[in-house]
Amino acid sequence: GQGAALAVRHALADGRVAALAAISLPPGVATPAEPDRLLIVNGAFEFRNRAAAAGLTAGTPEGETRTGPGDAARRAVSVRLSEHLTVLYAAATHREIRDWFNAAFGRSGSGGLALIGLPLLLTLAGLVMLAEPFARAWPAGRRVNEVPPGAFWTLALAPSVLAPVMLWLVPTNFLGLDAAGDLAAHLLFWGILVLAGLALEGDTPRLKGWRAGIGVAVYGILVLGAILDRYVWHFTVSGDRWTVFAMILPGALVAMTADATLIQSARARPWRRVAARTALIGSLALAAVFEPSRRTILFVVLPVLVFFFATFGAIAGFVGRRSGSSAAMGLGLGLCLAWTLAATLPLADAQ
Repeated sequence: GQGAALAVRHALADGRVAALAAISLPPGVATPAEPDRLLIVNGAFEFRNRAAAAGLTAGTPEGETRTGPGDAARRAVSVRLSEHLTVLYAAATHREIRDWFNAAFGRSGSGGLALIGLPLLLTLAGLVMLAEPFARAWPAGRRVNEVPPGAFWTLALAPSVLAPVMLWLVPTNFLGLDAAGDLAAHLLFWGILVLAGLALEGDTPRLKGWRAGIGVAVYGILVLGAILDRYVWHFTVSGDRWTVFAMILPGALVAMTADATLIQSARARPWRRVAARTALIGSLALAAVFEPSRRTILFVVLPVLVFFFATFGAIAGFVGRRSGSSAAMGLGLGLCLAWTLAATLPLADAQ
């Protein structure tokens, strides 16, 4: 995670590395003896990584440093209220790393920490809002009928419970990509159930205006994605990640089309939009109850989904409200979701 595995492997192969700090170090990379001088920083919610770090520090409590022969030293810390992503930007993470290298090289640097969290949030918010005038370039679409309250709550909640049950009953570890297969199947089951219910209700998605969805995907992946890739996390799909992308894409397209139709192409009242997406995220959380081995990957995916709906979801919402097309929202969000998950999922967990 966060390039930590690559950094540790390099340190093991290159004797010139005198000290190392690893953020979100996955299990099975370092050993209890090597590298000699190693700091491990995890988010408080990265439970598997924290358990592995305890094994690498011989059970030394988090926040305490274990010293050994010569310059050998080990320290593991967890940053409260953070997970796989936000741990990167926490002041505690930067402070621990600075102090670790100060001690390793006999320095006493105490300058200000380069914290970019707030400027980055403002930049991302600006890019999201900039999508609104672009959305006006699309022809205005007709008003979408509101899903009746009873049908809305049934379709928001029932599939969110049934999808994890179906996922538990039907094996999905095909192609050897267990976690990616589970996510793909979960999104597909949830989307099919919602769309089937909407069809019975008479609220089938509009298929016109799908070209606007391509615009959403291009803006999301190439514009917003460029900032994410440069300043937030690796947001490029390459190598084995293309397999993950191809596996998740069908389910993502179906699920996001169902989401767009359920919330009337983002013209539904704000509380409905929040409720529908909270139900989908809650459905993924419920899946961890049936399959405890997926809890680690869940803590990676859930914050990413919250961020996804707050940014990509808002961008697609501008287009959806303008065009009234569920296909535009579903296609754009589906492509962006598959890309985001393929770029985000740690491959060691996805396979």
